[in-house]
Amino acid sequence: MTIFLGPTEVRYPQKALHRLELVMGRTILICDYNEVDGYRLVQELNKLAHFVSACDNIESAIARFESGEKFDLMLFSHRLPHYDGIEGVASLRQTSESIGIVLVIDEPSDDTVFAGYRAGADMVLIRPVSAQHLIPLLYS
Repeated sequence: MTIFLGPTEVRYPQKALHRLELVMGRTILICDYNEVDGYRLVQELNKLAHFVSACDNIESAIARFESGEKFDLMLFSHRLPHYDGIEGVASLRQTSESIGIVLVIDEPSDDTVFAGYRAGADMVLIRPVSAQHLIPLLYS
């Protein structure tokens, strides 16, 4: 079977499709200042049958998590108002060891990548991010 993710075509063997079915329906929160990129990623993940919501600041993301909303995966943009994504990753990781956390950066730099992993990110990705980049993390 072939799944189309924007301009990228991804071919999955039957065994991988079974694994993909197991991760459908994940709850994902995207915290991104860039409305265009955030909206595009929400649409891609919704097409893969995930439940996706978005916010534009760390305070909202952490408040939603602490209020009891359950998320399987949270994506934080490195550049957000009031706090940066690394602070959000560190704060959330102190609250939960089990949630998947992705830090999205605009420009690759060793310092930012290492800071993201030290803060507790499971993955650091360079913008633009597509649903295809998140599939390995959604499997785990």
